[in-house]
Amino acid sequence: MPNQPVNVTFWLDPKVKAEADALFSEMGLTLNTAVSMFVRQSIRDGSFPFRPTVAPAKDAEAAVTEAKAAAPKKA
Repeated sequence: MPNQPVNVTFWLDPKVKAEADALFSEMGLTLNTAVSMFVRQSIRDGSFPFRPTVAPAKDAEAAVTEAKAAAPKKA
């Protein structure tokens, strides 16, 4: 019996998701397919398929704020 796919959930800012959907759609891909490609390439390379860099502090702060805003609120 082949492996069954598993569900992975992550949170994105709605604007970021819309921009990603539009970009990947132009490439003939879905966001799900693009994320799967990223993960598979990371496994093949044994690392990120791009070179991560440290963002300036202002960009990092904005990313943290964005992530907190996108996360579900605790009851």
